[in-house]
This record gives sequence, C-alpha cells and structure tokens, in this order.
Amino acid sequence: MKNNNLWFLALSFICVSLNAQEDQLQKAEKLYASADFEGVIALLARVEDKSVNHYFLEGKAYYELKDFSKSIELFVRCVDLDPKNAENHYWLGASNIEALQ
Repeated sequence: MKNNNLWFLALSFICVSLNAQEDQLQKAEKLYASADFEGVIALLARVEDKSVNHYFLEGKAYYELKDFSKSIELFVRCVDLDPKNAENHYWLGASNIEALQ
C-alpha cells in the first residue's frame, strides 16, 4: 500500500509539472502573437524542462529580435530533438540565411 501511495504522489507531481509547462507555453504563445518577443524569452527562461515546442518558440522570438546566432542555436536543438519536423529545418535555414547577410 505504501508503494502505491508513493507512485500516486510521483505521478501527480509529474502531471502538475507538465500542466505548468504547457501553461507557460500557452502564455508565451500569446506574448509572441502580441509581438512581445522579449516577454517570450523572459517567460521561457524560467521553464526548467523544456520541450521542443519551447525551444521552437524561443528560437522564433530571437529570430524576430534579429539575434540570429541565438535562434540558430535553438533551431539546431529543435532539429536534434525532432529531425522530421520540416518547420524546424525551415526556421534553421532562415536563421542561417539572415545571419549571412
């Protein structure tokens, strides 16, 4: 019975943590939509366990701020985490092209 309680507590903690991360991502998406790119970066900097979606949105924010070296770093991470996602490759390519100009 004791082990069941521990598993339940661990699972509850994981669910709460995942929900908090998704809430932060949704808030960051709203900030991005309102062109508050610095706000996106500040909000996502506080997220500990980031998903590819966090890195992707953060990379787009840096791209909009014309910090192409940082956006490249983040889109490389996105490609590493999800190599079959065409958007990751597109934004990485766009960042590289802008960095060369």
